[in-house]
Formats: sequence, C-alpha cells, structure tokens
Amino acid sequence: MARFLPGAIIIVNGNTIILQPILFQSDSRITINNTQLSIDASIQADPYQQIFVYTSGSVTGTFGKSPVSVGWFGARPDGNLVTGAGTNNTSAFNRALGVRSWSATGPNIVVVPAGTWMVNGQINITQGSALIGAAMGSTLLVVPSSASGNIINLPTGSGPSSVLRNMRITGQNGGASNATGIFCAANGAQIDNIWCASFKTCIELASTDIVLSNFVVEHGFQEGVYVTIDSNLIYSGIVYECPVGIRIKHDNNESTPTIISNIKMSSISCIGVKHAKGRVKMTAVSVSHVNGGMFQTAGFVIGSAEYPGAVQQCEFIGYSATLGGPSVANTSSGVYITGGASNVNINGGLFKNFGFGIRVNTSGSTINIVGSQCINNIKHGIFIERATYLIVANTQCSYNGSSEATDSGIYLNVAESYERHNIVGNLCIQGGGGPQKYGIYVSANNSTSKSLITSNVCTYNATGQITIAGSSAGNITETNNLKS
Repeated sequence: MARFLPGAIIIVNGNTIILQPILFQSDSRITINNTQLSIDASIQADPYQQIFVYTSGSVTGTFGKSPVSVGWFGARPDGNLVTGAGTNNTSAFNRALGVRSWSATGPNIVVVPAGTWMVNGQINITQGSALIGAAMGSTLLVVPSSASGNIINLPTGSGPSSVLRNMRITGQNGGASNATGIFCAANGAQIDNIWCASFKTCIELASTDIVLSNFVVEHGFQEGVYVTIDSNLIYSGIVYECPVGIRIKHDNNESTPTIISNIKMSSISCIGVKHAKGRVKMTAVSVSHVNGGMFQTAGFVIGSAEYPGAVQQCEFIGYSATLGGPSVANTSSGVYITGGASNVNINGGLFKNFGFGIRVNTSGSTINIVGSQCINNIKHGIFIERATYLIVANTQCSYNGSSEATDSGIYLNVAESYERHNIVGNLCIQGGGGPQKYGIYVSANNSTSKSLITSNVCTYNATGQITIAGSSAGNITETNNLKS
C-alpha cells in the first residue's frame, strides 16, 4: 500500500489510473488539473478529510469496491440549522455519488459521516447507489429556506436498488416550503431510518416497489408522504404535524396495492390519509390530533372509484374538549368514504372523537364495515348518507351524539334507487343518560331500495332504540333485535 505523508500534495496533469491501494495521511491530497483520474484500488483516509481537489476534470473508478466519503470530495460539516448557513455541499455529494456506476463496480456506497451538512440543490442517487449516514440522530442535512425543487433525488433507471439510509434531512428553522425533501422515482428503492422534516412535501414516492420504513416525517407544509404510483410498501413510521399525513393518488391506475402498515400519525390538522386514486391496504395505522388545532376533514378519506382496498385494525382518534384539547370540526370523520369509492372493507379498528366515526357518501358499491368500534363521536357513530350495497356487522356504536335530535349509533339514509343494506349483529348502547338518542335510526325515502336490520342489540338510548321513518319505511325489514 502506498502512503501519502502528512501534507503531501500530488498534482495530476494528465489522465491517470491508480491501481495500488493508497493510505492518505493527515492533510495529504491529490490535485486534479482538467484531467481524468481513475482509481481502481481501495483508499484509506479520514472520512472528513478532503483528498481530491479539483474544479475541472473528474475522479472515477472502482475504489476497490469499498465505500467513499463525501468528505473526500470537499464536503464540510459546518451547516447551521437555525440560519441555514454553511458550505453548500451539493457538488461534493454529487461528485462522490458519481465516481462509479453499478454496472462496472457493483454497489456504489457513499457515506456521510456524523455532522451537520448544508445542501442547497439537488443530490442525485442514481440506480444502484447508496447514500448512507452514520445514524438518524447524528447525520443531519440542512436545507436553506430559499431552496426549491427536489433535494434528495432518486431518479428512474435500471440496475440494483437505490438506497437512502441513516440520516436526518430538514429545512432550516422555519422550513423550506418550496422544496420536496426526498423524491423517489427509482423502482425498488429502499429508504429507511430517515427523518425528513420541514418541506412542502417531505417524501414523494413516484415509482413502484419502493420500501419506505423506519422513518419520521414532520412539519410538511402540504403533506408528509405523497404516493403517486402503486405497489409500494410503507411501514414502521411516525408522521407528525402535517395538514395531510399520507396522500395516495396512483396516477398509473393499476390494481396492485400500496401497503401501509404500523404507522403512527399525530397532530394532523386536516386528513390523516387522503386516498384519491388507486388501491390501498392499510393495517395498524393510528391517527390522532394533539397539541392544539383540530381535524377539519377526516382521519382517512377514501375518494377513489378505482381499487380502494382495505382498512384493517386501524385507530383514528380526534380530539375533544372533554379530553383537555380543542373540539374537532363537527363534520369531520374518522373515515370518510366518498366520491365513487367501491369495494371498501373496514375490518376492526377504533374511530373516536370525530363528528362521525365512519361516514359513507359514495356512488360506488360494496362497502363492508365489520368488527369496528365507533364511540364518543359528536353526531353519529356510523353515518350512511349513500351506498348502493352495504354491510355493517358486529360493530360497537355507542356513546355518540351531542345535541341533535337524531344523534345515533348508526344512522342509515335510504334515498337512492335500488340500494341494498344489511345492518346485522351490532351493539348500539348509551348508558347513564348520555346524549346518544337512537341506537339505529333509518330514514327511508326510496321505494326501490330495501334494507335488513337484524340481530342488533340497542339498549338505553335516550329517545329510541331502533327507529324507522320516512315514506318508504315499509321497505325496511326489522327482525330479531334486542331493544330495551
């Protein structure tokens, strides 16, 4: 192994290939003058030490297939989170990421040591490259408030997966409200152990088979995570203080779902998960509001006519004055199924402290709500405004309501043509003189529609247990219910 003594400066004036491993000692470096230096051997150097100095020319090679450091290319950890000041390290990061391609050398691993690194521009992690920090809590990339566009960019390409791991990426204090923190268009990319904060959109997924895991997203000005292509996996994350936690709009309109699992959202002011288009399967997602403000719309909005998918064992909790916080909007919902949404399955879960626990108003069909709890909501536990084919089964809809005359555990509006509803095996109770007026209230006003209300337990509600009203009340069959 060649050793460059402390302070040694090697000047390269012509195209050069290095085939022997090199140890760079303190302050030793290579200066490249408008030429190409190719290094096909391993390098040992302090990860913070600049060992390549050049304004023109290039450094490429295999580097013995060992990791390279952004510090070798002049990056400096002198960023300031408060002011956004510091050395702009964008060029140094991109030089390190550009030294080799996966096709020639195998994985291109670039490390970012612990420290605060200012970047003001786009960092490109090409297919097969990996940008890896020391840890989420010790490697910090600071972006000035003036930044725009995509800061970390994983572009489309061919080859092994791109990787982004073990760092925090954040706008300076006050945020970079015109920038996207991480934009991923790379198929199969892996983004994990990442904390991304204070951007217009913190993370955008714009390709398939991306895995986003073990992440924290906070203070998104527009949304925390935005998914525009289907077939992605999002799991084990925290989303905090965003108007919209996760927005789903699969523009490719395919049938493979995006899977969202084990996500905790809090301090969401408008919508926890906004599902506008595509198939989604959501399991073990918790959405709540704390620390002031209110849910304006819903914990989860399903507004898609194409492949809406399933909600399984999720928890959506608004906030109420009785719990020491501000009231939620009276029209908000734990889950709001709207537009032309069809084939929606809600299995289990808790929907609490909203205007409506679950609200359905869709021109689509086949809505199934099974085994859920809708409790302590301002108006109704479940509010069915419109649904062609609907099953509500084995749910608990209790202790809902406030001051309206028809506040109910389940409120069913039958007004559209040829609707078919089955309300079976539900528990709708109100004890201790609480505000829930009816266990089940049906307003039937279309002669072509039919509903079956059977095997429900409705007791101790303030005004009535099961009430069927309207011009077409005779089309509603009620049987084998427990009412007292």
